[in-house]
Amino acid sequence: MLGQTPVESWQYHAPFRESLRIAVLEDRVLSLSPYGLVSLELDGRVLTAQSTVEGLSGVGMTSLVASPDGQYALIGYQDGRIDRWTPSEVRSIDDIPRSGQFQGRTTLFDWAFAGPDKAFIAADFGLVELDLVLNAVRGTYRIRSDSEPMRVSAVAVLGDSVFAATEQGLKSASLLAPLYLPSSWQSSGRFADSVITSLAAVQGKLTAVSAGRAYQRDSGLWQNLATPGDGQEVRRVCGCGPRTAVIRDFDIKLFDSQGLLVSDLSGGLSGNSRFTPRDLACGFVGQDGQAMRWVANPTRGITLVDNPNYAQHFSINGPAGPQAFDVRWEPSRGTTVLSGATEGPWTPLYQNNGLYRLASPGSLWKHADGTAFAGAKDILEVCTNPADSAHWFAASWGGGVLEFRDGALFRRWTVGNSSLRAANGAGPNDVRCGGMVWGQDGALWVTNSLSDLPLHRYDPGSETWQGFAIGSLNGQSIKQIQQADNGDFWIQTRTAGLVAVRIAGGMASSRVLTSGVGNGSLPSSSIGAFDLAPDGKLWVGTANGLGLLYNPKNAFTGGPFEAQQLLVEVDGRVQAVLAGQTITAIATDGGNRKWIGTASAGLFLLSPDGLLELAHYRSDNSPLPSNRINGIALDTDLGYAYIATDEGLFALRNASTAPADRLNDALLFPNPYRPEFRGPWTINGLADNCYVKVTTTDGRRVSEGFASGGQFVWDTLDPEGSPVASGLYQFWINDPLGAQVRVLQGLLVRP
Repeated sequence: MLGQTPVESWQYHAPFRESLRIAVLEDRVLSLSPYGLVSLELDGRVLTAQSTVEGLSGVGMTSLVASPDGQYALIGYQDGRIDRWTPSEVRSIDDIPRSGQFQGRTTLFDWAFAGPDKAFIAADFGLVELDLVLNAVRGTYRIRSDSEPMRVSAVAVLGDSVFAATEQGLKSASLLAPLYLPSSWQSSGRFADSVITSLAAVQGKLTAVSAGRAYQRDSGLWQNLATPGDGQEVRRVCGCGPRTAVIRDFDIKLFDSQGLLVSDLSGGLSGNSRFTPRDLACGFVGQDGQAMRWVANPTRGITLVDNPNYAQHFSINGPAGPQAFDVRWEPSRGTTVLSGATEGPWTPLYQNNGLYRLASPGSLWKHADGTAFAGAKDILEVCTNPADSAHWFAASWGGGVLEFRDGALFRRWTVGNSSLRAANGAGPNDVRCGGMVWGQDGALWVTNSLSDLPLHRYDPGSETWQGFAIGSLNGQSIKQIQQADNGDFWIQTRTAGLVAVRIAGGMASSRVLTSGVGNGSLPSSSIGAFDLAPDGKLWVGTANGLGLLYNPKNAFTGGPFEAQQLLVEVDGRVQAVLAGQTITAIATDGGNRKWIGTASAGLFLLSPDGLLELAHYRSDNSPLPSNRINGIALDTDLGYAYIATDEGLFALRNASTAPADRLNDALLFPNPYRPEFRGPWTINGLADNCYVKVTTTDGRRVSEGFASGGQFVWDTLDPEGSPVASGLYQFWINDPLGAQVRVLQGLLVRP
């Protein structure tokens, strides 16, 4: 059940169907994407994804191989890490990155076993020998005569020799030789000076790929494996039982030990359109006695061919791509991942991947690709009409505003059919819109960067536009916009601070909040993010930390208008909260807590007043593989924090939900609390600041506290800090006014 998803649980939303490598274990098939591992259990065809959330070392996976006995798999990474994977455990071997010897040249490309206890790895710096008893690197071999690093793209073991495809041709050495000595390595025949990209040893024959063609060695002589001259390049060779598989751009050719073509797999099979194979593994036998052939197919996930005429596909639903430059959540439309972006001085990146949408946790991801936006690129913002979820808008950094009605593009608004202007100094059609908000007047308000009319109002009823000149914003690089309760707009600039705008009598007036005493006292005038909290305070994230404006309504009243830096004492020293951090995102949850993303220090969760650090999520203490946070969006209905990083989108169910007016829908989850669960027990659907007392069935109090927003969380520890015993527990709930009382009961089962 969706409501039973535990608090403090993580999810990684990634394009796991982008399958690059495949391996067959004793009871399952594994597919590798750059973002994680997909496991297909043969018993019941159970499909699951595993990533950093489930214990993998990171992202950037590059290679995969099954052990000879089918009991475990080895995963290689871009940074040189190795995971030894079984269904119940992941062991990380980080000898290579810890050594620091091969900075920038640590990618692991290929594997070959030399018995059950030894494996070789082709790496960007040379060859690696792995001891599978000690789970440690036994040696790293550079092969070059001058001992400098040299890329090894592929490796194979045949008989008593190991073969390495290097930048200087095909090399071989005896397994008994001291492999650390360059003199132990000999150039190998025809390909002594040719670039080899893939190797395979099958049935005593060595097969190599050079210049997009496959060659097989027989009795010391190399012969060209006969593949059609149709322009397709050979990407990889590998073994498939007694056959040698030649994987090309759009098909796979299978050859016997004599070099004769015996069968092929292609997109011509029924149900096998969009076939783009990248790897092949054979294992298990189907009901008809045919061998099962498993293909890594980036467009379809795992492709199974177990008869000559039909293909089946298995994939994990996820966003269509990894780009997550920002994220939004709207009650009527769910979560939207923005794949458009700017760089440096807010120049376009020309991303054309559109939007990825998730209506609710557990539903299917949908993709509106670039064709849905009439050629407009870099979609930076979305906004939905609160009265009609089928009526929504997208802002393009270069393509103006796109209006959608009833699921289809209604109109693209740009120069010539609206008041929007082209960016000063750019082409006549370069209309940069990066911020939108649905105004209190029932109209759409849009920012227009580098324009003499930086703010525009669109009335969807009359389909009319009006542009406003704003002295302090004219010609400025601007993006995000929010509207305060009093009707004032706040607009983000790149380097000129935050600007308050008031519209009255068809005219705009403005006031700038920037750095320097008397000008706003922000830590920096470079604004990365800002948020108008429900209590009326304005939180401003800059390139040099956090500023807080207690009275933003004073922008046009003449009252105090200076931001404050929050000060805390750390180890006897007073310092500003998040001093020196480049802040990229700010969001406020239902309990008025602040979620703050940074450019290099991960994600912070602060108390409502900002003085207490409640959590700090980083790559070294959470599933986040990166400390770069691009954006944050909070689902205040269900308590999910959606976190856009430079490695994709993560979700954490730890945000306080919005307070409820009544306690009728209060829900305790998970219930029952099962032995395998280790997180907190949570109640949603509460009024803010509800008092909750937890007791045993005989009335003994074991915990008490107050709800944050609409949520109460109990760590299942007693007042002495010890885990409570298995049993029934009652949660006595009182709202702050004492007008409502509710009792919930839950079962807790310890291991």
